[in-house]
Formats: sequence, structure tokens, C-alpha cells
Amino acid sequence: MLVRSLPLILNFDAFLLADVFLNQPVCMVVGEDAGSRWDTERLDRLMGGVEKKVVVEKGTHMDFYDRKEFVSRALEEVGQFMTQKLV
Repeated sequence: MLVRSLPLILNFDAFLLADVFLNQPVCMVVGEDAGSRWDTERLDRLMGGVEKKVVVEKGTHMDFYDRKEFVSRALEEVGQFMTQKLV
């Protein structure tokens, strides 16, 4: 990493213009106990409400990486959403 890159990284805002660029139907899946849930809630507010938001009971952020019951639930929800929107 270059020293001159640090200000660019520190000033990066992934939410900037999300409401402009994410204008297609969006499905969000988040764990009820995820430490990163605030990101999901913030993006949902910025977009004026996503089309589908699923909050998985007792799920944490890391559960969606390697715990079958959480990964399966997320895939099921996203699969249904994509089937509805792409068919």
C-alpha cells in the first residue's frame, strides 16, 4: 500500500450514491445478532426500503460463512427472490 493511498481509503464511503446506483430490486439477508447488521439497516434506509429483507433468527455475520442452517436459509431466500425477478 502506498502512503498516498491512505487518505483515499480513509475517505471511502461504500454508501455514497447507493440510492442512485442500486435502483433495481434488492434482497438483503442479515443475521438477527450480526455485528454488521447496522450496515444492512443503513443501506435499507438509504435506498428507501429494499424489496425484500430477511432477518434470520439468532444469526451472526460469521454464521453465513460456514454454518449450514444459516447458509441454506440465505440461499433459499435469495434463490426464491431471483427466480421471481429473473423469470
